[in-house]
Amino acid sequence: GFVGLRNASATCYMNSVLQQFHMVNGIKEELLSVDNEEVKSDSMFFQVQSIMAYLMESKKQYYSPEQFWSSFKLFGESINVREQQDAFEFFNSLTDQLDEELKKHGKQPIFQKSFGGVFGDQKLCRGCPHRYEREEPFATLQLGLTDGKLKDSLELFVKGELLEGDNAYFCEKCGKKRDTLKRTCIKTMPKTLVMQLKRFGYDWEQNRALKFDDHFEFPWVIDMSPYTEAGLALKERNAVGDSTAASSNGEPAGSESAQAASDDIADDGAVEGEQSNGSLARAS
Repeated sequence: GFVGLRNASATCYMNSVLQQFHMVNGIKEELLSVDNEEVKSDSMFFQVQSIMAYLMESKKQYYSPEQFWSSFKLFGESINVREQQDAFEFFNSLTDQLDEELKKHGKQPIFQKSFGGVFGDQKLCRGCPHRYEREEPFATLQLGLTDGKLKDSLELFVKGELLEGDNAYFCEKCGKKRDTLKRTCIKTMPKTLVMQLKRFGYDWEQNRALKFDDHFEFPWVIDMSPYTEAGLALKERNAVGDSTAASSNGEPAGSESAQAASDDIADDGAVEGEQSNGSLARAS
């Protein structure tokens, strides 16, 4: 069976991240490939190596990573194991520190290679065919707890917002303001997609932090293509095609600008019949 990690009091956020690292193929192997003689035994990196080794080989029911608790620094400060921290902040800090340590030993940064993807920050003008996009690297996909289902959270993530009225976007190619859909989607899928649920909020009336423990459903296997740039472009082209078909039957057609915008999106990287190796995310 699998080996567990002891909870010091409020270190469950650490345990969940470390155990996920252990389960992702290639990470523990890369971390353990650094010769122990090159690493100080009281360093955080050495303690992570020890955790990975115990999770792989120990016959015990669980391992107590006490020396990791004392060696890890979050924002340069030692942690209090009785105070719960944000798992997302811990994940980012730990992966950054481990990648930097790997580079010091002449190794490639494993977490950037495993978890790194690219967002497409899009602005799609209405009433003209123009679109604007900016690429943004990411390591985690942060999702809100919408209706307690992962699919609904993903759909909300790519839904975006309509900029209109006084808030309309100025289209530089037209030289005038246009109602514009502003959204973020996945342009390049990572090898392993990490999703983080936004489980914390703040009650301004009672002036206290909140943690949401609502029921949340997720499938064991999920097709991520509908939430990618290519998937959204394909959906929009199909919608324009349906509108054109309806027009040929005597029903109102979609606007020419919608057709042009869809073609513009298609020409900018949407490829039918191809699917990223990372478009299927598996829950663990």
